[in-house]
Amino acid sequence: MTMRLNEDRVRGLMLGLLLGDAYDTTSGGTARVQGTCLAQLACFTLEGLIRASVRYDHKGLCHPPSVVWHAWCRWAHVQGLGSSFAAHWGTSGDWPDGWLSQVRPLSMRHGRAPATVAALRRSSVAPAGAVGNSSGHHALTRSLPTAIFASELTNAAQIGADLAGLTHGSPDAASAAAEGVDLVAKLLHGEGDRVELPRQSSSAPPGTAMHALHHGRIAAHAADDLADAIHRARAHGRGATTTAAALYGAANGLRSVPSELVNDLEIAWVADQLAQDAYSQITAKPGGTEFTAAPDPVWWSRYPGW
Repeated sequence: MTMRLNEDRVRGLMLGLLLGDAYDTTSGGTARVQGTCLAQLACFTLEGLIRASVRYDHKGLCHPPSVVWHAWCRWAHVQGLGSSFAAHWGTSGDWPDGWLSQVRPLSMRHGRAPATVAALRRSSVAPAGAVGNSSGHHALTRSLPTAIFASELTNAAQIGADLAGLTHGSPDAASAAAEGVDLVAKLLHGEGDRVELPRQSSSAPPGTAMHALHHGRIAAHAADDLADAIHRARAHGRGATTTAAALYGAANGLRSVPSELVNDLEIAWVADQLAQDAYSQITAKPGGTEFTAAPDPVWWSRYPGW
């Protein structure tokens, strides 16, 4: 079956993911909602995947996990997590490049990502694998945008697992990421209009990727709307609420995302722009290819594929 990507669902996925993260412990209102570093990392993951696609179009080869790793290094740099990132990547004087690193809210510290930070500090040059045996939900939730590129990647689920394994050493974390990416890919490409229930119960501890996937699926399946998905999953932790909202948004699209909540979310516009750009990169190739001119002359500067 030919997979056909749905832009409305891509945008629903990203905004749902950010809202699930941000509204896990809040009730909304008029104040700006910042979310955590998970939302920031999800944005950099998607930006890295766009750049990987641009690189493949122009070079004919690419290792997406390495390109996403570079994206996470840019996140670590703007977060002020060490000087080694600029020392390695900034030799040309124009690093960090691309547009995302210039978005000020992404440099603000919110929440913790200990497994990711430990892995990045271990090797800012290239992926060196997880430092410990972490099974935290970031391995899953941060990897879900990989599903957007399922039509381009030979095995998106495996790429999701590989991304998880860069920072989280538990095999269960990689398995949850692979399963989550596969499920979201089906929703984004119209292979299912409803989130499937888990096939079996889960004994995974709270806070883990497997726990988040299990309870996120149950909440998204039973929910009447996105806010209900968040409410149903909230008792199971931030990972479950983020997963539930991301799944619900991917299944039901942009129309399912309450505008009043999006208006409160500080980086909603960032996630939505990335979602639209990812869809454009897949369907229209604004940056051109090795053999065709770029319809958008500034695309390469936004998403350098070097």
